[in-house]
Amino acid sequence: MGKAKVFISHINEEAELAGILKKHLERDFEKLIEVFVFSVNISLGKRWLEEIHDALQTAQVEIILCSKESVQRPWINFECGAGWARNIPVVPVCHSGLEVDALPIPLKMLKGMQCNNPEGLDQLYALLAETLESVMPRPDFSVVVKEVMAFEEQYQTRMGIDSITQMNVLEMPALLTQIAEFINHSRATNKLTEIIERATPKSAFNNSFQNKVATWRIMRTREEVQKIQQYEWELEAMTPEKYVAHMFGGIMDILERADEYCTITNFDFWSHKAVEDLEFLKKNMRAVQRGATVKRVFIIDRNQWSQKIKRAAFEKILREHKSACELVNNGSDGKMIVKCYLSDNYGSDRRKYGHFGFAFHSKGESGADDGCVVVVPRYEFNFEAISHIKLLFSQKRSNGNIAYELPHDRFVSQFEQAFSKSLDLDQFLDKGKAHHA
Repeated sequence: MGKAKVFISHINEEAELAGILKKHLERDFEKLIEVFVFSVNISLGKRWLEEIHDALQTAQVEIILCSKESVQRPWINFECGAGWARNIPVVPVCHSGLEVDALPIPLKMLKGMQCNNPEGLDQLYALLAETLESVMPRPDFSVVVKEVMAFEEQYQTRMGIDSITQMNVLEMPALLTQIAEFINHSRATNKLTEIIERATPKSAFNNSFQNKVATWRIMRTREEVQKIQQYEWELEAMTPEKYVAHMFGGIMDILERADEYCTITNFDFWSHKAVEDLEFLKKNMRAVQRGATVKRVFIIDRNQWSQKIKRAAFEKILREHKSACELVNNGSDGKMIVKCYLSDNYGSDRRKYGHFGFAFHSKGESGADDGCVVVVPRYEFNFEAISHIKLLFSQKRSNGNIAYELPHDRFVSQFEQAFSKSLDLDQFLDKGKAHHA
């Protein structure tokens, strides 16, 4: 029996990533598959078209490499349609900032996955094993993830968009000029000028997170403009919970190696549909895979925990966190730690500890603190509704000693108190199980 054929569809700029997947797939599946990779180049003429045609006709699986750049190219959609017409599995594999949920139609109608995290690679290998009716290999996906992320960093720079971790507010005017040209509208320049004026205060902080958050907001603005140009309008305004999750997710997006994110949260927030829609836990996992540390404390009402239906919903969220910890804490440079604080006086403890998240860089360029950013949702009606959100940035003294000149000390202290009083996730789940057995 000959080898099964896997066709990787990609644009020329992403040939390196196709080569990375080809190398690992052929090695891990040993002699079972042959991966076809061919850079898109229409100048090669008829012979090139014939080779593409022959490879598509014999492929058992087609992988489509999907980035914000590639999904706009006609050849990707052409090759996707060819595989679809043959009724073979066609798998969109997303990378370089494109999330599965953001895939355009018709790619969005297919089951996509990410190639820059172990979970997505596990799904891809499982699909190939099922199609080939073979045993699924169990390689160390962290090796593949590191190669993919190294490609992504180089690729985004090569495509003219600096990595968000390298962007400085002072570089934003050049970026905004590019966005204005992209929008091609008479009022675009004025609107974007307003954004840069708001993003850069007159007395700029020496806080790297302020630069990163401002850049993240502008990049999201550009994405929304692209959607509008593609006639994809968002008809539903963001709910307060969704906007808060959006901002927390933004902090996750900008976390990098040696950054630490600490948060006190509650189940009212995590059980809200907006958090699930944004795949918030996956953003946490990707930050850890990049080398960040994530620490989370759940404040839990003992009265609700004693109710069977409520407890089942809580345990579902906690077990999802447990699975995430097990996945990312093995093979990642970062760390995810989740603890639970079971409160006998929930109303008082929520007022005392609150709901917030803060991030800081534990080393910085000179070995000192690089500043801190805090996201604080504000609640009304006895914690029943989020009314607004505050975003705070710290400053540091010139001598390098850590000194939070905005009221960050309070948040750091609140987190440390709650963290020290909380049970580790495994211990809490085992204790709860024994208590209610």
